[in-house]
Amino acid sequence: LAEVFWSEMKQQREQRSSSASSSSSSSSGRPKNKKKTTTRNFLRILWTLSKPTYLPAAMWQFVVVLCQCSLPLLVREILLKLENHPGQPFRREGLPLAFLIFAVSLLEGMGGERQKFLSFRTGITLR
Repeated sequence: LAEVFWSEMKQQREQRSSSASSSSSSSSGRPKNKKKTTTRNFLRILWTLSKPTYLPAAMWQFVVVLCQCSLPLLVREILLKLENHPGQPFRREGLPLAFLIFAVSLLEGMGGERQKFLSFRTGITLR
């Protein structure tokens, strides 16, 4: 991380010195917003380092949220099927939905753990 940051800073200094020699409008030869440029470059480097694990963690979190939203809807659907068809056995109307609830909760659990793992990995990389 430090090597990438300092090599980028060296390139910027070289670019500034070449642009400062061509234009003599400022007396010190330094740009006024040096701190802003340094911060922007540092954030760009951090984003480059964290992007490979942060974006997949965000996608897994999106899957978890979708699962969390769909579970109550699936339970509601089972209850509506049971109320509308009280004489029919549960296997015919509700069992496929029960298996779907199981699959969605399994996906939610695995997705949550994967998201935590990738988030921790992003934190370790940035640290």
